[in-house]
Amino acid sequence: MTMDPKLLLSGESPLAEKLKSVTVIYLYTYPTLLMRLIPLLALLTDDSQGFTKCRAIATLTYHIPDDQVLTTKIDQENDIRVYSRVFDTKENDS
Repeated sequence: MTMDPKLLLSGESPLAEKLKSVTVIYLYTYPTLLMRLIPLLALLTDDSQGFTKCRAIATLTYHIPDDQVLTTKIDQENDIRVYSRVFDTKENDS
């Protein structure tokens, strides 16, 4: 079972203040977990919400699909990608 990312960012969550203060997220994880993190990463990079400070997400080796991100940098030598925004495309699926 996956926890609703909105619950993690609500005032009732003990992690809420810590997550809201994060400015950079660096991930080195397998694709299965990475894809399960998409809803949370989308909320953390959505500055229209006004409650997070996350400005960048970096992935090493395993990356978020290009159609779900705004990529700001690709370091091919070290296989790192930096994103300024992640989109939860499943959020709009019915």
